[in-house]
Amino acid sequence: MKGAQLSLLVGLDGNGTNLITLRRSPYVQRTRGRIALIIDDCGYQSRELLAGFCGLPVPITASIFPDERETAWMAKLATNSGHEVMVHLPMEPIDYPKRDPGHGAIFAHFDYDRIRKATRHAIEAVPGARGLNNHMGSRGTEDRRVIGYVLDEIKKQNLFFIDSVTSQHSVAYNVSLEMGIPSGRNTQFLDLEAEDALIADRMRSLAMKARQYGTVIGIGHAKASTLSALQNMIPQLQSEGFEFVTVSMAIH
Repeated sequence: MKGAQLSLLVGLDGNGTNLITLRRSPYVQRTRGRIALIIDDCGYQSRELLAGFCGLPVPITASIFPDERETAWMAKLATNSGHEVMVHLPMEPIDYPKRDPGHGAIFAHFDYDRIRKATRHAIEAVPGARGLNNHMGSRGTEDRRVIGYVLDEIKKQNLFFIDSVTSQHSVAYNVSLEMGIPSGRNTQFLDLEAEDALIADRMRSLAMKARQYGTVIGIGHAKASTLSALQNMIPQLQSEGFEFVTVSMAIH
């Protein structure tokens, strides 16, 4: 064997009759793993920053807040740029009111009708959304009643669901599977620290998980440092054989 070519001499009774040559195609690249990138918190940033994410050379899934200044604009741009759109639904965290999930959030004390109505409004506010994930929500995703009511509306709207895994005790992913909803869960947050180098390290860690498990979901946020790190890391990982896909592709 030499380089990208393997030659075999075959025959009968010690006499070579045929030379078989196998050549590696330069057009076929082994996929080392699939990576789905969610960009959370979209909607209130500058159009320049949001357009930067839409200009990335691979598919992303933009998770967009309902009712923000650039919600509809970002949803349209992402869709027209070949990306995927989902709803970023604010939900109550365990440490509320220290951390406020923001306008339109779902709280654990809400009844069925209020949760369904708030979820429906959020979905309708993000044009072209194909799925939904939780913003914060460590309290809500631990409560089968609360997340079940949210998922009722998601199922009615024929959307997929991604558990952001903001709590180690979240039951959201398991409940969504029980309800027959196409679902996935966050493998790793990418940018809990703001420095480009640390985000790059987390991207590398996510890629290693993709190599191990086949398909992973990483969540970053609509920040300049995250965009810069992705612009640097995506070409590197592509050259190593990693494939970037939308979230809906990752969970089907």
